Amino acid sequence: MEQEQWKPIPKYNGMYDVSNHGRVRSHYRGMLTIKKQRINDFGYCVVFLHGEGNKHICERVNRLVALAFIPNPDNLSDVNHKDLNKLNNHVSNLEWTSHADNVKHSYDSGKRHAHRWTDDERKQISGKVKAYRQRRATDTPGV
Repeated sequence: MEQEQWKPIPKYNGMYDVSNHGRVRSHYRGMLTIKKQRINDFGYCVVFLHGEGNKHICERVNRLVALAFIPNPDNLSDVNHKDLNKLNNHVSNLEWTSHADNVKHSYDSGKRHAHRWTDDERKQISGKVKAYRQRRATDTPGV
């Protein structure tokens, strides 16, 4: 098995490291502790880190691994999971990609399907949008 390598997470001034296996650790008070990961509503592993001003920042682990280990000379915006498993954050499973290519990858693999709205769904949404716009138009600021 490949040895785990650790690198500092950019923009956190050496307070946190990320490994090529997708683990995150903290340098809190001189002790190395592995950060607990959670699954967000979209199925990605996330960790909460302390940023400037002691604010808690929710970071996706796949992005942290890519920032630390994968060069991005074309300044691409998205990190793609090659095997489509959002929980597999090993560096070998990640790549920088454009947003369009990332979406195309999910469609081509059958992971994402285009939603076709029915006439009833369109009417419901249209009615809700109209009602919302009417409420916003009648609201007076500061009251």
